[in-house]
Amino acid sequence: MCLGICAIVANSKPVIEFIFDRVVSRIACSKLPSFELNGAEWCAIVARCCASRPNEMMLKVATAMDFRERAAAVEDALRCTLSESGNKRAWAQSLQTRVVTVLCFQTSEPPYQALDAIFGSVVRSDLRKCEDLHSSQHDRPMDIITLATMVESVAHAVLY
Repeated sequence: MCLGICAIVANSKPVIEFIFDRVVSRIACSKLPSFELNGAEWCAIVARCCASRPNEMMLKVATAMDFRERAAAVEDALRCTLSESGNKRAWAQSLQTRVVTVLCFQTSEPPYQALDAIFGSVVRSDLRKCEDLHSSQHDRPMDIITLATMVESVAHAVLY
């Protein structure tokens, strides 16, 4: 599962090389497209992660400055969506929701389908801000250690 999540992250090769040993990462990077999750698989992972309990890796991610900055940017982009009571509560009280939402903006594909799996739906006025944020995230890649820890924490949350 960890490899499948790595495969859809925009900056996947350095993340794979950080998480896995040299042999596995060389093989995985050469066959990367075959490991990519489809939209339905990614949405299922996202939804399951939100329903899980936070793990130690998520707690470590939450202390990273890069994560906190990006979580604030996501919160700003989803301002109208997060103003709804259920979404506001999920965002404020659920570390796993924040982690997986920030991770959605690090993927190579736009995050709309995954955001719908997390929040039920995204308010239409937030879509343009989400699109802008997603493209800006690719211009400034996330710290590899933080990103790799996020990937592992989401995989761990879903599997355990």
